[in-house]
Amino acid sequence: MTYLKLSLYSLVAGLVTTVALAAFSLLGLMAATPDVGRRVEGFFGAVFFETVPLDADAFTMNVGVASGWPLLISTLVVAGFVFVTVVIFRWLKSYRAGLLSGAA
Repeated sequence: MTYLKLSLYSLVAGLVTTVALAAFSLLGLMAATPDVGRRVEGFFGAVFFETVPLDADAFTMNVGVASGWPLLISTLVVAGFVFVTVVIFRWLKSYRAGLLSGAA
């Protein structure tokens, strides 16, 4: 049961991290796109930012998800990393406790 709980926590951590990375990538695209009428993609093609001119003085901005695969892969990679890191940490902690109890 602990591994199931840990995998769910890892998945949530991976999802939150991926959303934050995609949002910061989108903010970077917004800051780095000076041209109107241009579409740029970021975070490995997962998110896009597009400006569409309406008339001489106005334009509209479109943002969204261009492809879900990079988001899914990023979520799974981060979740796997968090899961393995916590499992190794717990093992090292129990190993240390065993060494300390055997030394006394």
